[in-house]
Amino acid sequence: MKNYKLIRLGLYFGFLFFVATACLKDETIDYTPEREQGMLSEYLARLVSKGHNVDTTAAGVFYVPVEAGQGEMPKAGDTLSVIYYGFLITGEVFDASVWHSQDSLYTFVYKGVEMIEGWDDMMKYMNKGRKVECIIPSDLAYGAEGVPGVIPPFSTIVFAMKMKDIKPVAAQ
Repeated sequence: MKNYKLIRLGLYFGFLFFVATACLKDETIDYTPEREQGMLSEYLARLVSKGHNVDTTAAGVFYVPVEAGQGEMPKAGDTLSVIYYGFLITGEVFDASVWHSQDSLYTFVYKGVEMIEGWDDMMKYMNKGRKVECIIPSDLAYGAEGVPGVIPPFSTIVFAMKMKDIKPVAAQ
């Protein structure tokens, strides 16, 4: 009887091991600038085909205006409060302001902390209340290195963001 239970237990764990290893795919994706450019072109074309207006900053950040804001654009030294969700162009969320603070805001001093170039560039276009979908190619984000385990190399990243507040440097 004991042998029967051991055999049955062995078969059970063998089956679990088989299922677990079968579910692990050996997908080696070749992350290249060409792959990224193709995915970015498709993503932008999809936005346009859905009737979205895609604009571009001077630095090369693409964005879709969602809500207009009001007031002045931020200046170096201003304290900005932003709500954002960051995701890969493939849809996987990698970061969100709601993960980091109780009020869901990411608050920082504009030009006072090091940011990826694309994020920093987009802030120039964000007055209070403005909401955009910001599409940042890898050369303005994490480049050929990516962020190991989070953002693959040569990955365009997207931020859905809203400027909640701008506190001018003089008013602080």
